[in-house]
Amino acid sequence: MKTRAWFEVGVRLIGVWLLYGALTNWIGAFTIQLHFVAMQNCSPLGYLVYGMGDFLFGLYLLLGARHLSFMAFHFRAWLEIIKTGVRRARALSDSSPEQ
Repeated sequence: MKTRAWFEVGVRLIGVWLLYGALTNWIGAFTIQLHFVAMQNCSPLGYLVYGMGDFLFGLYLLLGARHLSFMAFHFRAWLEIIKTGVRRARALSDSSPEQ
């Protein structure tokens, strides 16, 4: 596998890890809410908010791994997209060597 493909695998793996963290935060919130665990100085809302943040960022990493790898490995073409548009950037991306 090429370097870019391994990078995408790593990003997706971190995304799965964050989704697992979101699930454990939500389970923690529900156990506090249902009084399975006695925690006096803790609110289940905090667990839900952190779980939602982990879920959204994990989902972005899982589904946006190609986008992140394009930005990381074709940075010059990505900047050209911002400046001039897609057509010129495609020419730059096609001419650059694959990592």
